Amino acid sequence: MASNSKKLAFWTEHSRQWRSSGLTQKAYCAQENLALKTFEYWHRQVLATQKSRKGFAPKVTLAAVSVPPDNAVITTGILLYSPGGWRVDLPAQIGPSVLGALLAMLP
Repeated sequence: MASNSKKLAFWTEHSRQWRSSGLTQKAYCAQENLALKTFEYWHRQVLATQKSRKGFAPKVTLAAVSVPPDNAVITTGILLYSPGGWRVDLPAQIGPSVLGALLAMLP
């Protein structure tokens, strides 16, 4: 049986890959042939381990985007994901000024 540190390393990598995949946990687990409940357990363990490390600061990756003028309407939906696992699903009809205000409120 693998040691806890090897298991943690295994699940830390899967947690990182899931966050960057854009998939839900369920879809990622199906794609990778992982048990969802096991993934959820280890994802919580990974987060707890990262938060308990001294000087922990979550890695945030920002992407450059262009914002259309205020009178334009975005024609595709927008999904925002956080490293902590939350997701915001915005409708395609959201205006740029509303989107800008929402993004300004995020941590």
